Amino acid sequence: MLDFKTTAARLAVEVLRDTGAERRIREDGYTRVDPLWIAATQGVMVMQRPFEKLLGAFVRESTPGIMVNSERPRGLIHLTCAHELGHYFLGHESTADEHIQYDKDSALQEREADWFAYCLLTSRATLAQTLRRKGWSINALRDPLNLYQLSLRIGVSYAAMAWSLARLKLWDRSDADRMTRIEPAEIKRSILGRGDFEARTDIWLLDERDRELVLEPSVRDQVLFRLPNHASSGYLWSLDEAQSEGFKIRPLDAPAHPAATELPNAFNAEADHLLAGHVERSKFAGRILPLSFTERRPWEARRDNEAHFRTSVGFEEAGQGLSAGSRRRLLQEGTSAA
Repeated sequence: MLDFKTTAARLAVEVLRDTGAERRIREDGYTRVDPLWIAATQGVMVMQRPFEKLLGAFVRESTPGIMVNSERPRGLIHLTCAHELGHYFLGHESTADEHIQYDKDSALQEREADWFAYCLLTSRATLAQTLRRKGWSINALRDPLNLYQLSLRIGVSYAAMAWSLARLKLWDRSDADRMTRIEPAEIKRSILGRGDFEARTDIWLLDERDRELVLEPSVRDQVLFRLPNHASSGYLWSLDEAQSEGFKIRPLDAPAHPAATELPNAFNAEADHLLAGHVERSKFAGRILPLSFTERRPWEARRDNEAHFRTSVGFEEAGQGLSAGSRRRLLQEGTSAA
């Protein structure tokens, strides 16, 4: 007889395959498994709203539904939604969860859903894809900065990422324990060189290894990048394409608001990290926006072999209400019925 961990892990593999979540990462450039997207593909409505104690709940009715606490960090929201999806796929009845990390003495169905959630979001295949793209080894993840950036791309919290490596037996439990003693706020402070950032703001670092991906920061997050510098040969990075999509670029150490801090239409990448913001990121939440730069000599005509940096940013919505996937599902069903 299979134990509950094997059963939950096999089911997670089937869900990743059958819903197309694995293909989105392998072929479409996404970096994480999106449990809210999976829920929408299955007709499971997801509602985000604030709760005092509740993290999430699963309701098995004629139309199954999931509720998640909108006032929690995005990584915890993803893990909570995946846990509630576990209840759905495992055939459990309606349940409410004030926490989602259960010990060996907890009810079996909660341990099953817990294991399913981790297998769904932090599978070996998903992890390996990101490590290949970034050129990181397992040993490189002992750098807190790399582990933090991995957690953002996988879509779970810094602590959950560390313990997932232990669950996958890529780390000892002592490794995960040591890494989780470092607070993400310390890592963010080291990136920005200051401490004046909102607690729920995450800091994404993009470089040339993030080309041709679909990155999904929250609308609250800051996106920083650094591109190769060939200014000594006269090459500058053009901002025209990024600006045409509504992005604004400024040096990391510049004030956020004065117009004088914006860069001209080209830069030489000699500055430290450059921050990419979008003028209407909340309005475009859920939409995939191209973020492109072209490296050229300003005095030369455009050439076919110019160097390009292209990636895509899909700002993840934050706040209350039905998830974007659930809204789309309802619209599609309403259109079909009409």
